[in-house]
Amino acid sequence: MRRGIDALAGALGLLGLAVALPVGLRLSSGARELRVTLRAPEPHEIAPAAGGLLAPATVGPREILPRLEATGAPDRADPGLWLRTWQITYGHRWERQVTVPVLAGPFDPEGKPWPCAVAVRLSPRFFDDGKEGGDDLASVLDRVVRAQFPFDVMGLRFAPVARTQIGVRPEEGGLHVTAVVVLADAARSPTEFSLDARIALGERNGDLTARLERVGLVWRGRTRHDPLVELASMFMDIDATGRAVLTAKLSAALEILKLPREPVALFDDRPRDRFTLRLCDAPDAHADGVTVRLRVIANLAEPRLDPAVPGPPHLDDRPVLAPAAPDAPTLEASVSQAAVQQALYAAWQAGELARWGREPRVVAALRRKLEDRLAFDLGAVDVHLPPVVLPEGGGGMLRVRFGDLELGRAGDRRLAAHGDVLGGIRLEGDTLGLRGTLADLRVDCVEGGAGAWRLSPCFSDVVPALRDSGLTSEGLPLDLAIPNRLLRVNLVLGTDLVLRGLTGEVSGAPPQLRLRGEARLVRRGKER
Repeated sequence: MRRGIDALAGALGLLGLAVALPVGLRLSSGARELRVTLRAPEPHEIAPAAGGLLAPATVGPREILPRLEATGAPDRADPGLWLRTWQITYGHRWERQVTVPVLAGPFDPEGKPWPCAVAVRLSPRFFDDGKEGGDDLASVLDRVVRAQFPFDVMGLRFAPVARTQIGVRPEEGGLHVTAVVVLADAARSPTEFSLDARIALGERNGDLTARLERVGLVWRGRTRHDPLVELASMFMDIDATGRAVLTAKLSAALEILKLPREPVALFDDRPRDRFTLRLCDAPDAHADGVTVRLRVIANLAEPRLDPAVPGPPHLDDRPVLAPAAPDAPTLEASVSQAAVQQALYAAWQAGELARWGREPRVVAALRRKLEDRLAFDLGAVDVHLPPVVLPEGGGGMLRVRFGDLELGRAGDRRLAAHGDVLGGIRLEGDTLGLRGTLADLRVDCVEGGAGAWRLSPCFSDVVPALRDSGLTSEGLPLDLAIPNRLLRVNLVLGTDLVLRGLTGEVSGAPPQLRLRGEARLVRRGKER
């Protein structure tokens, strides 16, 4: 997928606004200016676990040290992005500030299941829409049952199917299946099977399991009264034998109740990336539908932006669905903050965020917005650390933190921005819309090199005002189409899962993306 879920990072374009200055403003300078020298490989830090040692920093000049209001202590202790800030304020107004971002673990490594992130509920209509030849599970079972006939067993010939009537409905712990199968072997009293069974749903090693149990079978008509069957019934339980044979035939249909087997490559230009869906736990089945909770196993191929970062910082935010309404669509889903964080990491590590920041239409949009008021040349937006989600988001907005976001250069110094964006997501059909408001902003001038990065304040005269103004993402190119392969998923038995009419937005506390839409099981190659 080319900037699919990763489009959320588009909200970071807000930061370009942070450097919009009136003509004539210049970078802060002066011999007595606050300066921090960081002894680290990069002008940011990576801490594998909370409590680890942070990179040493030297603050000067000496005469300003008694006036420090913030002394570089991290502002957080949980996994994610910390901001170490040194600050002096002159006259209760003029702020001088330097910030070093710290990406802190523990991290959820690639190759292992990430925390549970998505919940999906399928309504009773997904399993049986009451239509003959519909796009539901009952119709898939019907096709599979018909494909089992004709066959020969016990010296008998079981003819092709003349007609069927199959029903499927969710119940506690699984699905209740009823079926009547009539064969085309006689004008009067044809062979007829009446089935009543339960499909028990479970989980094993992250995959969905389904097994037929409590199978009840009534066998009538031509084959049941065949002389060979009548004779065999004197020595064996012929109904039990017939039930076993039919159960084995029907069990083939249960293959449809599996997660997609093939990993997905989300990004068009990275076909060797692998993202696999796994169950968090056993499905939750009731009369109002079946809920499955999903997690991802990610394996990103080379090239990688920074192999030193093994995965997203750990964020455990289990997805929650509200009780089902009587008019519920076939599909309802909840995408948690953990899912957003995982998507941001994958897009960053795969280089998709960097590609977004260099895209001509993005740079052009920022330049149009800023016109000629820049104090430096905006050539690209480079994201040196993965954005993370702060769990205290609320009010229908996600709080996303960014760090070491390179906005451009001013002479020998590069500009690095850090801060928070309050972001919202809107989904309509196959288009993902994003909006954001700048909630916090710190800007540094960075020079030097590995082991001796020199950081000083930038734009100190205007950054506080910009931070307080609540700049928005209006006018930035953030609405993107969702790739078709995420709306049409190949399953087994020649069947695709097709999603249509999706709508959704962020809501709740903690905020989650709530989705509604229609899910259909469609024969491969059949357009809907």
